[in-house]
Order: sequence, then structure tokens, then C-alpha cells
Amino acid sequence: MNFNCLKQIILLFLILIYSEIFSQNINLQKKINIHAENTTVEDIIIELSKQSGIDFSYSSQIINTQQRISITIKNKTLEETIKKLSKQLNIEFRYVENQIVLKKAKQIKTEKFTLSGLIKDKETGESLIGATVLISGTNTGAISNSYGFYSLTLHRGIEIIEYSYIGYHKQKHKINLDKNIKINLELEFSREILSEVTIETDE
Repeated sequence: MNFNCLKQIILLFLILIYSEIFSQNINLQKKINIHAENTTVEDIIIELSKQSGIDFSYSSQIINTQQRISITIKNKTLEETIKKLSKQLNIEFRYVENQIVLKKAKQIKTEKFTLSGLIKDKETGESLIGATVLISGTNTGAISNSYGFYSLTLHRGIEIIEYSYIGYHKQKHKINLDKNIKINLELEFSREILSEVTIETDE
């Protein structure tokens, strides 16, 4: 077999392969309608497969198919539907010939930054030892040391930070953690009279 004949055979073989692949392209614009309440992921994928006519490939050891979720899709394309489902389940998808392959999404490492500073009494300027610094609505936080210094390492993002100390007015600060930030602040002593406590005894 001469070289030119071999090239023609290889070229024909490649044409056949590519024509087969392109003939199996997935129609990502097909419209999907799904309304599921507290339904297993497996049942949702089965329904999606029925409507799209496309097989889904995945491992139940990687994706929890028995997880129950609620999702509503109204006249959305297959691509939009898969993206929404992927985001909700934290999974990735790939198109492989005539199948859609699902796999666990890669964990994205987010940057961390440090929020720190000094907490003092507004009137005296003295350091407040044991002042509390918390992310609003959580138990994540820090306590100021003997110098009134606090330090808290957090992920990048916007947070509401609460500063408090017994007998002092609480302060809240909205911060955008995109770098290391230092916030020094002064808490004001509360002069409000404490509510009276009535103690009743049996006579």
C-alpha cells in the first residue's frame, strides 16, 4: 500500500468519526418544564432525560441522587435548566457525544483576609478587655485581649460585624473584605438606668 493511498484511508476514517460526533450533538435549546417539590435528584434527572431525550451519566457515589430538592423550570432551555440544577447541587456537567456527564464540582479556594484593630472606651480611652467581635447572625468571632486588640480572619466578601461590651452601646459595621482591614473604634458607655427587678416573696 503506497503512502497516498494510506493518507486517503486515514482521511476517510477521520471524516466518518467527525460526522458521527456531529450527528450526535445535543440540542441545548430544547425547552424544559419541571416543577418538583421535595423530590429526589434521581427522579428529577429521570424527568429531565425524558423531556430532553438525552441520557445522563453519573455516579451515585459522587452525587447524592437521593437528596431531596425543590426546583421549578418554566419553558427554559436545556442549557439553562442544567446550569440551574448544577448550581443548586454544586455539580459540574460536560457534554460527551450524546450524553450529559455529571460530576462533583471542584471546590474553589476563596481568599481570606484579616480584620483587626483596637477597641477602647470612648470617654477614657482605656482599652476594653474582653469586648466581643462577631459576624452578625453567627457565632463566629473574636474577643479583644488585654490591650483591647482583636483579630479575625474571614473569607473575602461583605459582612456585618457587631462590636459589643457589657454596659456599652453596641456598634455594627458593614465591611467589604477584599484586603486586610484595620478598624479601631471606641464604644460608648451606656448611662441608661437598668430596668428594676421586682422580687416577690411569699409572706
